[in-house]
Parts: sequence; structure tokens; C-alpha cells
Amino acid sequence: MAKPPGALASKVRALEDEFNRVRCTLVKAIAVSGVAAPARNNRDRSLLPQPEGATEPDPGFAPFQQRYLEQQRQMALRTEALRSHVRQAVAAASPRLVPLTSMDAVLERMLGAREQKLMGTVPVVLERRFEQLLAAHQLEQSVAQQADDPAWWRQPGGWQHRFAKELEAALLAELDVRLQPVTGMMEALSNEGEK
Repeated sequence: MAKPPGALASKVRALEDEFNRVRCTLVKAIAVSGVAAPARNNRDRSLLPQPEGATEPDPGFAPFQQRYLEQQRQMALRTEALRSHVRQAVAAASPRLVPLTSMDAVLERMLGAREQKLMGTVPVVLERRFEQLLAAHQLEQSVAQQADDPAWWRQPGGWQHRFAKELEAALLAELDVRLQPVTGMMEALSNEGEK
């Protein structure tokens, strides 16, 4: 027996609300981690590793990497749970879409490990970018014969601030990639409701 169109539209709206809630939560976490005022404690999720005016030596890429990996972990947990829920909801709402949800489950099992491995290479690329920005900054300071002030690195226009913004952009792009299967299933369900 086919679902009434109103019930299907209601299911689509509920899934869209959940999708938007999860996406907004993750986007906010990424934005906060990229621009929040840095703090000294280990629980701080800022992508900017040191507080302004810190007297300890710059720790290099390690704090950026740690925070990036934590954001990736949170994204993976939230998007995998959302994907599973949407898959179940779509299959229950429309028997015609069961093959699509089954295929998504198979693809997730087949490609999930490969995706995680590829996503795990992003910090390696970002470390190279970190070193590149640092070298450019050092060259600029050498040519200008100016004293270097690490407190300025994290200010807007500073090389570490720029790097943190690039990390934020990389995380947002990764989030979009992780949400593509969910978006596809939701669009299929929405299209089913329009028929």
C-alpha cells in the first residue's frame, strides 16, 4: 500500500530538518575551531594553537593536526549516524527506493574504509601547506629585515591565521563530501513524493 502524499512530504521535511540540524552543528563546530580565541587547555578545539602573547615556543603543526583529526572524527560519527538513519527512513517511507538504500549500504561497506584512508591523508597535505606558509613568512621577514613577532602570526593577515582559515575550508569541503550520499537519498525521496 502506497504512503499518502502528505505523509511522505512530512517524512521528507522531518529528514530535511534532521539533516540541517546535523550539518549546522558540524559547521558551527568547524567555524568555532577555526576562529575562536585560542586557549591554553587541551580541551580547547581552536585550530589556532597558542594564546596571544604566549611565551612558550611555537609547537609547529602538531596542535593543528590534533584539532583537525578531532573535527574529522566528530564529522565521521555524526554523518555516519545520519546516513544510516536516512537510509532506514527512506526505505520505510518508499518501497520503490529500497534498492537505492540497499545500494547505499553496500557502497558504504565497500568504500568506507577507502574513504577513511583518503580522508586520513588530508592532514599530511595540510602539514606541507603549513610548512610552505611558514617558509614564505620566514623569507618575507628575512627580506624585510624585520623582527618576527609570533603573537602576530595568529592575527588576521598572519600566516597561522591564514592557515587556520584554509583548514576550516578543507573541513567544510570534507563535510560536503561526507553528506553527499545523504543528500542523494533525500532528493530521491523528495522526487518520489512529487510523482
